[in-house]
Amino acid sequence: MNGRNFKNVAPLTLDSSGKQIAKVEGYSELFVDADVIEFEILVQRTKSSVEEVKRSVFKRIEYVLYVVKTCGIKDENDVKTRQMLGKDGTDFRLSEEVFVVCSDLKMYENISNKLTEKLDESVRISAPKQSHSSDCLQNARERAVQLSVANAFGKASQMARVSAQEVRMALYLEEIESRQEDGSQSAVEFSADVHHKLTTKLVSRVFAVYELLNIFER
Repeated sequence: MNGRNFKNVAPLTLDSSGKQIAKVEGYSELFVDADVIEFEILVQRTKSSVEEVKRSVFKRIEYVLYVVKTCGIKDENDVKTRQMLGKDGTDFRLSEEVFVVCSDLKMYENISNKLTEKLDESVRISAPKQSHSSDCLQNARERAVQLSVANAFGKASQMARVSAQEVRMALYLEEIESRQEDGSQSAVEFSADVHHKLTTKLVSRVFAVYELLNIFER
């Protein structure tokens, strides 16, 4: 997550009670990477007997699960499996899918690289499906507002310093813009292409009125 702040300059004025005030805006942008990465690992083998095809698939699935765990995915709720047995003529075809959820695209890349290196074409890995959890977006929105408020306060403080004053307190604060720009994400498919992070931009703009105090009147 990273942010960028922008500053505008506004004049010092007096309110209706004669207090010296600063009216300012604060603006921030946050760029947030997806924290939910979902993908599938498919193991498929065809053999002349049920026992033989089960042994062949089990050996590969055992290694798949080992790699998934050693790459940092240890919660059982983040790894699910499904098995399907069928026939190709007189042979038996066994397919087993492993559904994995992790929080970092790097984990996906590590798992994909290790499985591709060690296993044959009977193991296929889908492209990652990326998304943002509700907690991730909520925390990012709060952070964006905090940055906007800090930007507004810094601007008011800068204005106060050049006029031999200091910021005393906020008389009014309002978020006047809150916007989310979602990145694009392609459909899940089995592919060896390089995958780019899904990034969402959050924008926040606040309007604030601060009371100022002459430093010689403290």
